[in-house]
Amino acid sequence: DNRIEELFRLYDESTSIANFSKRNPFKTITANCSIYELFEALVIHHRVSVLDKQGKLQNYITQSDLIKMLYKNRDLVGPVGNKTLNELHLGLKDVVKVNDHHLVIEAFKQIAINGISAVAVIDKDGKLVGDIAAHDIREINPEGDMIDKIVTTTKDYILRSSERKRSPPLSVNSSSTLSEVITILEKNHTHRLWIVDDGQLRGVVSLGDVLKALL
Repeated sequence: DNRIEELFRLYDESTSIANFSKRNPFKTITANCSIYELFEALVIHHRVSVLDKQGKLQNYITQSDLIKMLYKNRDLVGPVGNKTLNELHLGLKDVVKVNDHHLVIEAFKQIAINGISAVAVIDKDGKLVGDIAAHDIREINPEGDMIDKIVTTTKDYILRSSERKRSPPLSVNSSSTLSEVITILEKNHTHRLWIVDDGQLRGVVSLGDVLKALL
């Protein structure tokens, strides 16, 4: 069956999706770099490795580590923390999304094609009903029920995932402040928040976006 062969071909391509995000490339910094340089690196990369003077690996720091630091030390955020996403023009952009009647494989294809870590799933009215992230590909493997999962609709996939206690998509609105965003990101240990105004998807704010706003 040509369709089955095509699905297996797409699966082979999709196995690298988890590493397709533009923020994934390996990045190193030195232990004596400035805080500014650290923030600048983590705006682009999910994580950086810290090398000592001899060039040996000393530690690594992630975007989430900085968000946690900012949450615990609110004074470091300063007055910008009281500004809204709208005022900061943060995250308000076209979002890569799929409809809930599209197949799951289409969501993974969009992640790979656009070099992003997740896509939003919307219903026929444009309402956010869920999301599919690159790490979801880990649930799909040739030895298991791969075909069943990648040819199901995104709506059914999300519903079935909810039965396995999948968290609903977290959202804020354009009037949410930067400090509020930092709090929600840290308390929920998530990498992104969808921006929804009046029931409509308007954008997405990521860990990197928050760090960039503080530069």
